[in-house]
Amino acid sequence: MQCVENIVCHSCHERRERERERERERERELGGGEGGSCSLILCIFITKRYNSNPRSSFQFTIGSNTYTLDFTAMTQTNMYTHMVRKVRRRPKFNSIVSCQIFPPTGVIWEFMGDEGVWTEYQKPGCSLNSADIERQYQLNPQRQLNFTVGRYSYTLSFSEMYQTNDRFGTMRHIRRTVGGNLSQSQARWQFRDMDGSWKDYVKGSRRGNCTVSSQEIEAQYQRNKTGIMSFSTGKFNYQLNFTAMTQTNLSTNTRRPVRRLQQ
Repeated sequence: MQCVENIVCHSCHERRERERERERERERELGGGEGGSCSLILCIFITKRYNSNPRSSFQFTIGSNTYTLDFTAMTQTNMYTHMVRKVRRRPKFNSIVSCQIFPPTGVIWEFMGDEGVWTEYQKPGCSLNSADIERQYQLNPQRQLNFTVGRYSYTLSFSEMYQTNDRFGTMRHIRRTVGGNLSQSQARWQFRDMDGSWKDYVKGSRRGNCTVSSQEIEAQYQRNKTGIMSFSTGKFNYQLNFTAMTQTNLSTNTRRPVRRLQQ
C-alpha cells in the first residue's frame, strides 16, 4: 500500500510540475517579465510592428520595467537590469489570443499654449487626455487623430508633431514626454526671417506652403548630420546645409541662418 501511495503522489507531483511549466510557457509567450508579471501588450502590437519591419527593434513598458525587443536578434532586454531573454514568434498562438493595448506609464502629451507654455491634454476640457493619445500613438505612430476642445475640432498629426485647428488652420507644436524626459526626435528647426525673427518650418502651412516639417528635417539630420536637404516653399526651391546651418534660395541665392532647438 505504501508503495502504491508513493507512486500516486509522485504522479500527482509530475502532473503539477507539467501544469506549472505550461503556465510559465504561456507567460513567456504573452510577454511576461521578471517576477512573472504578464502583460498582453505584446500580442497584437508586436505582430503589427514585426509585420511593418521584421528587422527593427522597439521599447515597451510593463509595470515599472522598460524593455527593448529586437526582432533581428529575437531577444528581449530589461533596460534596467540588462537581463536578456530569448523570444520566439508563434503565429498560430497570436491568432487565437484576444489582446488589449496598454500605453506605457508616465507618458504626457502637451501642446504649446498662447503664452509659450507647454500645456497637457486633459479631460473634460479636451475630448482626449494623455493616456488616450498615447494609446493611439502606440497603435500607429504615423497616424492623424481627431479631437475636440469646446466647440472647436482639431487634427493631431503624430508624424508632424503638430495640432491643427480644423476651422482656422492654426497650427501648434505638440510634444511627448516619457517619465519627465522628452521622447526622441523632438527637435525644432527654424530659419531667420527677413524681420530678424526665428520662424518654424511648418509643412503645408498657409505661410508659403513649405514642403518639409521640423520632424522631417530632424529625421534627415539624424541620417546625415553633414548632408544637404532640398525643399520648396511656394514657387521657390531651397537647399538646407546641415554643416553650415543655412538655407539657400536656389533662384536668388539668398542665404539665411537656420537653427536646431532641443525642446
